[in-house]
Amino acid sequence: MEGWISITIKVVDSIMGSGKSTFAIEKMNNDTERKYIYITPFLDEITRVKHSCPNKRFVDPKNYDNEGHFQKKQDSLHNLLAAGHNIATTHSLFKQSNEETKELIQAGNYVLILDEVMDVVDHLTIKNSDRDLLFENNFLNVDDEGYITWNNNDEKTRNYDGKFNDIKHMANNRNLLFYKGSILIWTFPISIFEAFKEVYILTYLFDGQIQKYYYDLNKVDYEYYHIENSNGNYNLQKGKNKSPKIKAQYSDLIEIYDGILNDIGNDKYSLSMSWYENRNQAVTKLKNNVSNYFKHKMKAKSKDIIWTTYKDFQPKVSGKGFQRSYIAVNLRATNDHRQTKYLAYTVNRFMNPIIEGFFIERGVKLNHELWSTSELIQWIWRSSIRDNKKVYIYLPSKRMRNLLKEWLET
Repeated sequence: MEGWISITIKVVDSIMGSGKSTFAIEKMNNDTERKYIYITPFLDEITRVKHSCPNKRFVDPKNYDNEGHFQKKQDSLHNLLAAGHNIATTHSLFKQSNEETKELIQAGNYVLILDEVMDVVDHLTIKNSDRDLLFENNFLNVDDEGYITWNNNDEKTRNYDGKFNDIKHMANNRNLLFYKGSILIWTFPISIFEAFKEVYILTYLFDGQIQKYYYDLNKVDYEYYHIENSNGNYNLQKGKNKSPKIKAQYSDLIEIYDGILNDIGNDKYSLSMSWYENRNQAVTKLKNNVSNYFKHKMKAKSKDIIWTTYKDFQPKVSGKGFQRSYIAVNLRATNDHRQTKYLAYTVNRFMNPIIEGFFIERGVKLNHELWSTSELIQWIWRSSIRDNKKVYIYLPSKRMRNLLKEWLET
């Protein structure tokens, strides 16, 4: 890839609710010299940062300028960077960063605080016929490092403007890699991180996350920190927090259902995506199990419920009394559901096999079970356990159930 970069990423790896965001806000408020970019998954967190750091005068990119003229948010971001503002914005916009973004960040001597890991590697869905058309007509090429490049040497392709503009933009931005001779892999440009003076990532179980493997792939150094609360002051301490008290407090707060409704998930791959795709009758049974758990086992009211499955199968599992309580399986970093205490996690999470294979082919070591555990823990923490209140969870996958128990016990 592009070799070692000069920055060392500071990974603040502390459990949800330990004060990572509070630490970040205190840090920004106390720093009177440097400028910050705060990147978060959700709009409400942008509002929180703006209100909590009044002296920093954080701004967020808009689709309209001061005179009411439409502009792309990326152009707005660039204008704000050029003007030297402190900026709070979303993962979604930050993922569009390009060479201009990098140069503006570098010129502004910015510090990055990344609230939660973001999608830095993805499988790009494109029809085989379209992909073949682009290569056969010399629109795309592959360089020695495996990056897909757009042919800017030919006037016809250089001036192309059409349905493949996104591909053109990503190729010119050095975002695309070739995998197994046909699959396009999108990656966030590693040079963006290099442009910052410092980078902080606020997360938990980083060792199991794709962004960790992305840094390993690109030979990026990172070091671990954790948050310690000392009389209401949230301090950054080097290394991981290995205190057994951190998780011990949750053993009594998470009650895992143990009964006959779990029989549907006894096999290793039960409730995986392929299981859903090939077992219509079992999915119907699962729907009945979820209904039984909420209505009869827990006697839960809909306002106290959250549940999840794969997005494509939501209609098939959804039932009366809990259909409106669905939240996405990969939802994280939001407090919108912190009043809920009855949970149903009806999936068995595995890494995307294409992304997994992409890393393995390049010699990156993965921790599959920790990745699955991380996804599960993040989802559970959308509930009232955030406030140290007891939650009850139906976790029919035996594999996922065991991963949760192991996490609680170690």
